[in-house]
Amino acid sequence: MNSRILVVLSVLMFAVGCGDDSSDQSRNIRWADIVIAYSTQYDSVEWAAYQALGAPDTYPNYGDIETAWTSEYQDLQREFLELGYYDNPEPVRSIAIFETYNPGFVDTVYVKNPLTSLWEVVYQDSAKDAGDSSRIFIINFPISSFKVSEIRLAMDMVAVPGWNEIDAVGISSDIIPPYTDTTFWAPILKNNELILDKPMIGRKKK
Repeated sequence: MNSRILVVLSVLMFAVGCGDDSSDQSRNIRWADIVIAYSTQYDSVEWAAYQALGAPDTYPNYGDIETAWTSEYQDLQREFLELGYYDNPEPVRSIAIFETYNPGFVDTVYVKNPLTSLWEVVYQDSAKDAGDSSRIFIINFPISSFKVSEIRLAMDMVAVPGWNEIDAVGISSDIIPPYTDTTFWAPILKNNELILDKPMIGRKKK
């Protein structure tokens, strides 16, 4: 066989193998199944805290979309969101925050130690504008010595002007891959129609 063809085949096999690894890692992501507490929410349905539960249903779309959580008021105060992951708890070493409007506002992330009932900081930095597109903000840290069922996000809404919105938060005992495309997270299309659990049409806020 021509040596050039062999090289091409080798590259293709390597690429396929890498794709499989990412897919395996993505299956290990756990999604929030309950809202424990929150500072404020815009509404009890649209932009409510429960919109941050489960897998992404707004990302990769960017904008003021009601299927993501946001605070009651814009640019007013610090906010927090506490989420529970009670299905099959495991140690955690990676957290992915799906920010779908004016990202960059999360400045501190905690995991709760069930042995002490205390929040432990796994990430802390100044909030800053991260651009005008949705992003998956991935935080990696040494794996916890305990199983994690609760996390807390602390946010500086004043530092990043405009409505700040979160679609979903995934946690994992593996390093979550730094996805560079939206293939895995893209909404499902059936007969060229978008299949969603909740509507994705933005509405004007107060």
